[in-house]
Amino acid sequence: MKKNIKLIIAAVVGVCILLVIGRFGWVKFGEMMRGKMMATMMTPKVALSEVQEADVLPTIEAPGRVMAIDTIQLVPKVDGTLYSKHYKDGDFVKKGQLLLVLDPNKFIIAINRAKADLSSATAQARKADLDFGRAKELLEKDYISKATYDDTVAKKDIAYAQVGAARAALADANRLYGYSRITAPVSGKIGAINIVPGNYVTLQGGPIATIVSMDPIYITYSLDSKKFNGLRNDSISPTVKQEKPIQIEVTLPDGTLYPHKGTVDFYDNKISENTGTIDLRATIKNPDNVLIPGDFVKVKIYSNTPKKSVVVPQGAVLQDPTGRYVFTIDDKENAKIVRIEVDGQWEKNWIVTKGLEVGQKIITQGIVKVVDGKPVKALTAEEVEEFAKTGKTLDEVNENPQESKEK
Repeated sequence: MKKNIKLIIAAVVGVCILLVIGRFGWVKFGEMMRGKMMATMMTPKVALSEVQEADVLPTIEAPGRVMAIDTIQLVPKVDGTLYSKHYKDGDFVKKGQLLLVLDPNKFIIAINRAKADLSSATAQARKADLDFGRAKELLEKDYISKATYDDTVAKKDIAYAQVGAARAALADANRLYGYSRITAPVSGKIGAINIVPGNYVTLQGGPIATIVSMDPIYITYSLDSKKFNGLRNDSISPTVKQEKPIQIEVTLPDGTLYPHKGTVDFYDNKISENTGTIDLRATIKNPDNVLIPGDFVKVKIYSNTPKKSVVVPQGAVLQDPTGRYVFTIDDKENAKIVRIEVDGQWEKNWIVTKGLEVGQKIITQGIVKVVDGKPVKALTAEEVEEFAKTGKTLDEVNENPQESKEK
């Protein structure tokens, strides 16, 4: 009997202990869950900024194409066997650099023959001079007839004419010899040669290779007539007496902004009847040969006339299927969505055409946890500066509010 009573007492004590432990555990678990809920429900901290107005240069974007200023096809001016090649395919060559040599032997022979002909003609001219001198003395003494004298004068003139012809022949022989040495007419990048040394080239055989100039280089683009005429008032089309040239920016096919700006220096004298567009052209530096002739790029053309525009930082603008929007706060410090319309970018800002006014306050930092209609805590400039010293952004603070609070 006593043994059974002891067992009952032990069981009751064990149950009490389990109840105490269970209650304590549930309390801790509840506190932990409440902590997490409080963390997730904590009001996000945000920084506000006033909508600004700036002097923005109007821009327009258009697809463009890279074009070499000079495209030279190397066509032989004389026939001959290709003797030697003095560059590698794809090299960058300089103006005047020796590229190809045709077999010079026949041209050297022609030069030597022309020199010999010139020497012979010169000797004949000297003899004709002597004959003329003697005939003149004899005519004065009336030892020869006037007809004989005239014949001597004619022979002298013929001899000097033959000297001139021989000199011309020598100059032509030297010219043809010069053509046997093909040099680069411009600086640029040379393509692959179509023949190899040992082949016979002719004037009718077409280009041997092509050289394209690389620096500077052209960017060509087109605008439709309506847009082009509308841009005249913004000084975005080039004029003859333009003090400040219009500039362009180029974005490469991979989305990289090209570091150099170009200058618009030409637009065509007519609008295409087929496309309704007019062609424009800009010249741009290309010292590192990044721009390749024939490549497609995106062109942004800048006006020379600043225009007052409403701008907001790009980081403050969000987007959903409906469009772009920003957050403001109402009198109760609740977040409120404001829909906006934009027309391009300026530096690191969006140019706003509708939805905002200058001086209006919008949320520019801590947007991650902001929800439309929910409360936010707007920080003062001093508080924002203090958070900046911690090395964390307000978005990071709002992501882990409990951690930030503990610190």
